[in-house]
Amino acid sequence: MKNDSTILILGGNGRIGSACAQHLRARLPEARVLQLCRQIPADAVQGNYQLFDPFVDDWAGLPACDVLINAVGAIQASPSMPFERVHTGLTALMLQHRAALGHPRIVQVSALGADPMQKVEFLASKGRADALLLAASDTFVVRPSIVCTPGTMLSTRMRQLLRLSRIGFGKLLVPRGFPDTKVQPILPSDLAALVCATCLSPAPPRVVDAVGPSTISFGELLHGMAAVQGRSLKLVPVPREIVEGFVQHFVGVWFPGMLSYEQFQLLFQDNVSDPAPAAGLIGRELQDSWPFWRSEAAGQELDAMPVEQPRLAEA
Repeated sequence: MKNDSTILILGGNGRIGSACAQHLRARLPEARVLQLCRQIPADAVQGNYQLFDPFVDDWAGLPACDVLINAVGAIQASPSMPFERVHTGLTALMLQHRAALGHPRIVQVSALGADPMQKVEFLASKGRADALLLAASDTFVVRPSIVCTPGTMLSTRMRQLLRLSRIGFGKLLVPRGFPDTKVQPILPSDLAALVCATCLSPAPPRVVDAVGPSTISFGELLHGMAAVQGRSLKLVPVPREIVEGFVQHFVGVWFPGMLSYEQFQLLFQDNVSDPAPAAGLIGRELQDSWPFWRSEAAGQELDAMPVEQPRLAEA
């Protein structure tokens, strides 16, 4: 890629999009990195952002580019923005307008575990979007596990559970199997480095799993966060079917913002992979995520953690 390349980032003011922009500007100071978003931040640097809603606005108003990054995603669907529209629909729009944009390389931020055959629609729609994109040439997918950003869904759920444990004097009822679910959280700076390397490498892997070096179970995560707060914690398993029915028919219906049934299902799926390919692509070891979780438990924010996906459109 040329030093004076033009790079467009869909979802450019979201956590992931912002981190990618920051990383790319550091690596390519002469490049034009344009963050496309539906709302420009109040403290935005002039020339770094352009108002653009990919589902509404005219793509002809965008400049030709060398790379198009899709950092848009939805962890929770809505009637106006179902998963299929946000994920597969946007991928189709990128491919439809690719020629007018100058046939750029396309790099899509997806999700680890994305698969069209998944029963969880979030991952199934991500899988369909990835399959559609990868059918075209010079297209690439980066699939992150949990992204360590303040207020991420997992962090919020863990802190809610810790608050509930206080009511039970250190005991917490949890669905059987939940404490054993394993994830490999990745720091946003590492994810941004992977996206950047995928943009710059002449022949990157078509799909790269973006995972951190540590495999952490939800049980270990809860105990570790409780320890930071100076409290002991005892997990008491209850039949999963009881909790699942309550979430599916009550919480997920009346309070989906608290916990949707889709999100509940994801809490029982391991989200792990081999970190070696990602480390090889960026040329260094990936960073451990435990400092982030300790800071979340303490109610603090780490300075070097700028990024994550909001619920709907701009990741």
